[in-house]
Amino acid sequence: MSAIDLSPGALFAGQFRVVRPLAKGGMGAVYVVEQVATGRERALKLMHPALVSDEKSIERFEREARIGSRIASEHIVEVIAAGVEREGPTPWLAMELLSGETLDERVSRGGPPPRTETVQILRQLAHALTAAHRAGIVHRDLKPENLFLAESRREGVPFTLKILDFGIATLQEANASGVEVAKTTQAVGSPLWMAPEQTQVGKVTPATDVWALGLITFYLLTGATYWRTLRSGGSGLTALLVEILVDPLESAGERARELGRGDALPPGFDAWFAMAVAREPTRRFRDASAAFEPLFALLEGRSASIEAFAATTASPSGPPSVSSSQPATRALKPRDAPEAKSAEASTPAPKREAAAEERAGAGARRALPAALLALALIVS
Repeated sequence: MSAIDLSPGALFAGQFRVVRPLAKGGMGAVYVVEQVATGRERALKLMHPALVSDEKSIERFEREARIGSRIASEHIVEVIAAGVEREGPTPWLAMELLSGETLDERVSRGGPPPRTETVQILRQLAHALTAAHRAGIVHRDLKPENLFLAESRREGVPFTLKILDFGIATLQEANASGVEVAKTTQAVGSPLWMAPEQTQVGKVTPATDVWALGLITFYLLTGATYWRTLRSGGSGLTALLVEILVDPLESAGERARELGRGDALPPGFDAWFAMAVAREPTRRFRDASAAFEPLFALLEGRSASIEAFAATTASPSGPPSVSSSQPATRALKPRDAPEAKSAEASTPAPKREAAAEERAGAGARRALPAALLALALIVS
């Protein structure tokens, strides 16, 4: 960004004095600056000159500037100002400056947090993500690297969680009746945490974020990713994608025991996790609010209360079946769901489930080549 003077002491956009460089990435660079009018230090983010002519990059940058104002939560990074500097021209954002570490850094440094800290992290995430979904916003790139544990300014509060990078977030659209509907988007996200529907051009809904929430919660409780590919020496995007889209999804408990962390999950967690990471979006919790309420019940030893949410959080097609050695949790099976009146009802449940799994697997296998191409574009 040589066209703009960003040396220490230089004045940027007539209102920010450069203090020092902070970070560089694929989208651009971030500097610590002093806001002249207030004397407060801010984070100044500038788009890389090579991306200025790319329409999609511009849209992503502008979206990050606007979207935070729609979400009523202190757990979203505040954008102070935004504009386009004439030299370049260069789009820029001025944001609150955070001090702390990402969730990924926290777990890598100290392992899985104590249960009380895990609940604090998830409660703050719940506040932000529920507010985003109520505002019709789907983040689409939730991952430990995008969850920042900032130093808190409040007494007795150890940290303030902030969700970072709403650059690829999606706004749901409303139909003529005012009902929010899914929006068709391009394949985008971080492969390790992205939902199956994100591997292709298609529709995303708040349930897309629920998939990532399930994986993040497992990561918080065990200190490791759910996907076995990354732990067994499997290499490459193809192996990971096959595990995400095709291979049977084992229970969280089984994976935790492989890690020697079988006691890290609360009773009933397998059923909650299975509903969070169902491959079919309509079989997941419909949004953050629906997912978090039973999760906190489990973490706080109130697992029986999940049953009250089951009928309202599951889609009409019902929740996925669960293979688990943990105590059975009937809560995630809608009690008042009408009995099927078709010939399929006479088929034993295990056979119906096996047939459904085979149909889903066949569909995933057919979609695999297209998904691989889409993901290759994402990570390139």
